[in-house]
Amino acid sequence: ILTLTARRGVLNTATKDIQVSGQVVARHGNYTLTGDAFSYTHDLKMLTSQSPVAIHSPRLSITAARMTVDLNTQETELVGDVKGILNDAVSL
Repeated sequence: ILTLTARRGVLNTATKDIQVSGQVVARHGNYTLTGDAFSYTHDLKMLTSQSPVAIHSPRLSITAARMTVDLNTQETELVGDVKGILNDAVSL
């Protein structure tokens, strides 16, 4: 389950796509993503942001200029000025 909160949002009821902006907080599992604007594409199960984002979990904190999350594969692509702190419990 993905939960989104924001100051503004638009839901396309036909496609179930969502665009949110303004103090956005997205939660999926143990991960919390924050930023100014996110788009969710329901058919692809993709969450994207073209503006700076922060990702936090018990094991990591990462910031980047933009991001794409594929909820099907659990893969996240971070692009631009990526910085992070990984807890030593993370195994790579």
